[in-house]
Amino acid sequence: MEPAVLIHRVTKTLAAAGIGAVLWGEHLLATYGSDIPTQPDYKFLLDDANVTAAFDTLLANGHVLCTRQDWDDGLCPVVEEMRSRRQTKEHYSPFHPFPAYHVHGHRDTLYQLDTVIALYKASAFLPPTSDLCPLGPPAILPGEDGRINSQARFLYAHISGPNPTESRGGRFPAHLDSVLIPSPMYFAHILIHLGIRDCIRPGARTLWSAWLMELRECYELHGRGLDEWDEKLNFPEPLRPIWQYAIDAQNDVLEQPGCMKVWRDAMWRLVGVDPEEAVQKEHLAFRDGR
Repeated sequence: MEPAVLIHRVTKTLAAAGIGAVLWGEHLLATYGSDIPTQPDYKFLLDDANVTAAFDTLLANGHVLCTRQDWDDGLCPVVEEMRSRRQTKEHYSPFHPFPAYHVHGHRDTLYQLDTVIALYKASAFLPPTSDLCPLGPPAILPGEDGRINSQARFLYAHISGPNPTESRGGRFPAHLDSVLIPSPMYFAHILIHLGIRDCIRPGARTLWSAWLMELRECYELHGRGLDEWDEKLNFPEPLRPIWQYAIDAQNDVLEQPGCMKVWRDAMWRLVGVDPEEAVQKEHLAFRDGR
């Protein structure tokens, strides 16, 4: 099954039960036109109160409960990563945080155990109400209401983004019309928020910075001049210098090993921490990527 078809099928099933879901992760980046590699690992954000109901709904509609807990059965990728990190006592790494629940592919499809549908609580990712985000996180609602009530922070994957090519992703076909995604600038806002929050977790911060660089490349290729990439559209003004650095910097600068240091320093200045002083005092957040 094509990724876009599977994603649409999941969100359509949840919407029929009154549950909204927002696409997340590498498959989300692909809708913006990224060439980031993707796996049969599909991530969705849901309002916290709906995560358990979403899990039950997917099981009731043919998705497969994970029973691959033993090596002899061929370990589930989610379970395998959890065990690996437990052994190393590493709860955050360059890999993504763990889902609240996950299921596998639909029982009517081939290789369903190799497919992961991961459900995450939105509060673990969306910026809370603060001076940097006075609007607070939008509700994740199914169908057209989700788009209206999000104040332009959620869009539909079939009406946003470039047409896909053989080497890059892009917007979904028009008939796959149930998939909500963060607007590009709201996604940038989320990633900057996560980078600040996770500054003392180098692996996690590196992941958010890497995704931000992917988003920046999509802007360079597809986004300039388009309304959905307008930073004035509900993009907090204090965060704009960080995004401006990304779109103004040269590619060779962004590809240098010190790129993550630049993002780290910009993020910490945003919350009132002097990077040079913090480095001298060997703050935990500044011990990598100098």
